[in-house]
Amino acid sequence: MTLIEYLAGYAQLVLVLAGCCGASAFVVGRALPGLTGSPRWAALGLLFTAALVLVHLGPGLVGLLTPVAVLLTTGGLVAICSRFPRARHGELPAAPEAAAASAWGSWTLALAAAAILGIHLAAYLSTRLLVPVEGFEALSIDLPTVARWIQSETIWTTQQFVPSLAAPFAPSTGDLVNLAVVLPWSGDQLLRVAMVPFLVLTGLAVFALARELRAPRAAALLAAAALLAVPVVVVQGLIDPTPDVVLFATFATGLLFLVRHARSASRAELSLAGIGLGLAAGSGWYAVPMVLTVLAVWAITTRIDSSDTRATAARLAWLSGVILLCALIWPVRNLVVSGDLLGAVAPAPAVGVRHTLAGYLLDPLLWTAIAPGLWIAFAAVGALLALVVPGALWTALRQEPRGSSRSAVIALAGGAFALAVIYLFVPYSEFGPAGEPVISVLPGRELVPAAIVAAVLLGWLVGRADQFGIVVEAIALVAVTQATLSVFGDVWLQPPALAIAGLAIAGGAAWLALAPEIRTASGRVQPRVLTGATAVLLLLIGAVGGRALQVDYNRERFFGKDPVLDAVLTAPAQTDRRVGLAGLWISGGISPVYPAFGRRLNDQVRFVGATRDGGLLRPTSKPRFLELAEAGGYSSLVVGLGRIPDSTSPEANWLREAGWRETAISARFALFEPPGTVPDPDPATSLVPLRALKPPRGSSAQLRSRASAHSRSARRKAEKTRKGDPSQGRPRA
Repeated sequence: MTLIEYLAGYAQLVLVLAGCCGASAFVVGRALPGLTGSPRWAALGLLFTAALVLVHLGPGLVGLLTPVAVLLTTGGLVAICSRFPRARHGELPAAPEAAAASAWGSWTLALAAAAILGIHLAAYLSTRLLVPVEGFEALSIDLPTVARWIQSETIWTTQQFVPSLAAPFAPSTGDLVNLAVVLPWSGDQLLRVAMVPFLVLTGLAVFALARELRAPRAAALLAAAALLAVPVVVVQGLIDPTPDVVLFATFATGLLFLVRHARSASRAELSLAGIGLGLAAGSGWYAVPMVLTVLAVWAITTRIDSSDTRATAARLAWLSGVILLCALIWPVRNLVVSGDLLGAVAPAPAVGVRHTLAGYLLDPLLWTAIAPGLWIAFAAVGALLALVVPGALWTALRQEPRGSSRSAVIALAGGAFALAVIYLFVPYSEFGPAGEPVISVLPGRELVPAAIVAAVLLGWLVGRADQFGIVVEAIALVAVTQATLSVFGDVWLQPPALAIAGLAIAGGAAWLALAPEIRTASGRVQPRVLTGATAVLLLLIGAVGGRALQVDYNRERFFGKDPVLDAVLTAPAQTDRRVGLAGLWISGGISPVYPAFGRRLNDQVRFVGATRDGGLLRPTSKPRFLELAEAGGYSSLVVGLGRIPDSTSPEANWLREAGWRETAISARFALFEPPGTVPDPDPATSLVPLRALKPPRGSSAQLRSRASAHSRSARRKAEKTRKGDPSQGRPRA
């Protein structure tokens, strides 16, 4: 990528993000002028997300998904939002006062929890900026979907790359967020940080909702830190980023404005709730029953608190309509592409099966296999949140007076319990065949909506626990520390963590010492001038630092993970390069799907398989497989060799028998070229079988050097064989 290409992409990204910020600010300023504090920031974050999704969805609907079209759509959206009608109602009701002020001990514990979590997050991120996203779901489903959108310039397409897995038909609102940072360059160097703002928005929504229930500020901060410390949340947001974090953020924000609407009766806040829940429902199938559960609990609670049935029905209809408007595009996409609203249904899953946890409730495996998996996914914070829900319900029923936050707390506690029950019956709530349940952070994410509600109740409960509140806060701090260390280990002892901690302490001390002088000096400067100068400085830092990051990132992107993938990545560029995938590659390393698209997502990637009822299947016969392989016109074919250690693949044997040229092999993959392909005569660039049982370690340059050495050795062996050296065996055809 040239410097000009980088700067053009950077300018496009900055303008789109700035336009989405401006559009959200216009809407909030005109529709909710009285909204202040953390709810205002949550509304801005939610509408920014909606704007970012909309400016990419619009061009994708009409087949013009290009950077220029997205930029023009952003300009049009800003122009429309600048004309948004001003609210006719008066000021919103003032925020409720906290039940109790935060004591210094509470602030100490809350700030300690936030600092422990924040330092670990920042330190980990600082050491992983140059490491590409490597999660199985990201490389097999999410990012290939984004790559296909960019190549086809439309969202009216789906492509399956893993047989018997119909995930490409899932709602894809979160993938549009990934698209926003990939499209400007057709590059993925910013994917590692793309979900971090949504982690922040999730925590902000939990803080604001706890405050809405009259929780003290320190307790609300502790609740937000507790949720963000849950391992499954951290993994989905930072370690192996997936679009599920968009679901978490929009679900929590939608819940915030749904609870606020009960007090304000504002149609604008009800609309924000619908946007949040609609974006969540559009980010994953498992969110749909969660959102329906929230709607049911809200409707029942509203009907109990209000005698006006007609008004309740009208509000429910409005809320449901907004949710449908935000989520309906994906079932329509599936209907157009596959003829079914739900898309293809995988006939026989290759990875795991559609078992649910409900089938193990009376099985001893619940304690020997499932409980340890849930502990890994949620750690001590999960156990604490599980105890908080009944505790909050009991406290609200016994101690909270009517007319305060009692009704909302009871509804939230009931909703958390209902969401947990729904989780037990969600397909894929556990991975693995019958009798061998597998619980990890991947299926554990479906319990996060319940954890969000429980975290809010934690903040509320701390403010009601009187003299025991400090004990609950101390337990929460211990749980946050344990959960954080279970994910990050000793990263806090590494130089980046120590540097960040030192800067944070020094910055805090400087602020406390110089705050009066800073406020006095800033008062002499126009706020707009100060804001503009800060923005220009950040843009320059982003441009220079981003360019350096992009160069270093692309130099080592996915290299050294597997010799076969190295061979694919270093293949000479072609105008119409087609890469085929076949076989099975479940364990032992990264998925080959997204890396096969190439550095700039130019290569066409397909799985060599048959389609039945809209689902992708591996061919079961040699003639059918070879027919599909030859019809695809592939330049190269990457064949997964199965599970380790039983690495066998009939597809690889079929290709060898049919005369395909095997150019590289590793423990997990074999690389083939079609019959008749002329081998590269240059031994420095030739690809040869690499038969190590484990992928070799080292930099990409070292790996290419090893490949060259293997090439020279293979040539000498072939020459001796041609001369009739009896010590050498016959070369394999």
